Amino acid sequence: MSKIIALDIGGVVISISPGECLKNLGYPAGSEIPRSIYENMILLETGQISEKESIAAVHRVTDGKYSDDKIISAFNSILGEPVEGMLDIMRKMTESGFRLVFFSNTSKIHMTHIYKHYEICTLVSGAVLSYEVGAMKPEKKIYDAFEEQFGKPFLYLDDKEENIRAGLEMGWNSILFKDKYSLNQIC
Repeated sequence: MSKIIALDIGGVVISISPGECLKNLGYPAGSEIPRSIYENMILLETGQISEKESIAAVHRVTDGKYSDDKIISAFNSILGEPVEGMLDIMRKMTESGFRLVFFSNTSKIHMTHIYKHYEICTLVSGAVLSYEVGAMKPEKKIYDAFEEQFGKPFLYLDDKEENIRAGLEMGWNSILFKDKYSLNQIC
């Protein structure tokens, strides 16, 4: 087994708040994600549409009220601060000889923002991302893509139970991440 640790991004490395995105697109606080925006994001995060096509779809839903930059900013507003304590945990992992690899359902828009604005990325040396693979967790295809590139990870952390179940089915040492205390048994 490798010394690779597979890390989900949203909810594990970086806190997320979908409500911020909706608020920045003019939806009231507490709104459910409109189906058309949700479907648009799935297509974007699986690489089935381009960023330009995704932005055009949001223009249609919001009646063209926002500039492209405002839409991109709204998309990125879902991303919050690094999860409390995660930077220290990731440093300890790398100091112990582990290689950290992102394993996430995400878009190129988010990854461009993440790599540009989060210091935490300096500790990560690879990634398997849904928009590049064309599949989202918990689909087997993305787990297979991870193994093809990095082998079976030593540890996999995710905040979604269905993704952890899929990891366990692959024979991965998978831990449901709730907060930094979830890792007391290994750090």
